[in-house]
Amino acid sequence: MPRDEVAGVADVLVVDLLGGIGDLVMLLPSLRGLARRHPRAAVRVLTHAPGATLLDPDPDVAEVRAVRKGTERAAVVAELERRPPDLVVSTTRYDGIAEEIERRVPGSVTDLWRRPPPDEPVARRYHRILTASGTTCWRACSPRVTPGARARATGRSPAARGRSPAPSRARSPAAGPRRSCWSPTRAWP
Repeated sequence: MPRDEVAGVADVLVVDLLGGIGDLVMLLPSLRGLARRHPRAAVRVLTHAPGATLLDPDPDVAEVRAVRKGTERAAVVAELERRPPDLVVSTTRYDGIAEEIERRVPGSVTDLWRRPPPDEPVARRYHRILTASGTTCWRACSPRVTPGARARATGRSPAARGRSPAPSRARSPAAGPRRSCWSPTRAWP
């Protein structure tokens, strides 16, 4: 067993139902860290449709399930019953979702929003909390977006053009410390 691997974790469920694809993108480094920390585990993700499309070709993700808005709590309960995970990591706390996860899967991490400092980027905060809990590898991982089959088939990826695929990275000119840090004026739980 690799030095960083945690024994007994065969299935990890990641729940990100905050609504925006940007929230999911900020979780990507932690998602990669989970896959590295638990290399033999199936990492599954429960998210909204845009995120499901983004993650579907990701090699670190074994399964992605899209959830319709307005059905989040029922979808989480159904997924926990369909295939009970060994570990759940969730960014989602509304509608009793965190409490349901904690009741069914003790030891899960359901509060990545705890006491955020205003100057720490959200992705770094997620990773730091998950590393402290022992659920991700200690090394910070860069986000990766894997092109889907359609992009590869149409030649919009290096692999389709016969080049060695380098890790893809998503960048937004509007993103940066001010947009990806915690709001100092918002009251956090």
